[in-house]
Amino acid sequence: MRSEHLFRTLDTIQTQVRAFDTKAQIVLGVDGIILGFLSLNGATIGTAIAKRFPNCLAIGLSLAYIVALLTLVFSLYYVFATVRPRKDFGQPTSRLFFFHLTSRYEYDYETAKKDLAAMTEDELGADLAEQILANAHVCDAKSNCLNRALFWLELSVGAWVSTLCAVVFFAAIHGW
Repeated sequence: MRSEHLFRTLDTIQTQVRAFDTKAQIVLGVDGIILGFLSLNGATIGTAIAKRFPNCLAIGLSLAYIVALLTLVFSLYYVFATVRPRKDFGQPTSRLFFFHLTSRYEYDYETAKKDLAAMTEDELGADLAEQILANAHVCDAKSNCLNRALFWLELSVGAWVSTLCAVVFFAAIHGW
């Protein structure tokens, strides 16, 4: 019974880890849309601004590059959020963690089968408890990095919208 409870707890935390991965992928998709728009339309927007407002070209392009830079920072945070938590958080060697299993047994299936089948309920419970804490660290790291990535994404979307508003504002003033 104790192991079943620990397995459910571990599964709950791993579900939260997967949820953060999914959210990060969605935010990365939004980031890609913004970068794609700027890459495909940056020259066209810059040329249009330069034709009507020569003095505004530098401002428009600067804002566009700031947006690109901020989304690049976001992308780095996303990479950081997905790569960093996969490190070992100082947990003891586990018979449940895939990296420890493959390091310990490599391709020796017979020894792995014997060792894993010989685990007592207490050993399994202790290993599960350690995995719960290790996965909680992973989840916490992903949460922190995703929050930072969302901050940078919001900032880059704000800069992008500000650029569009500035172009519309200058166009309205000068009758574009």
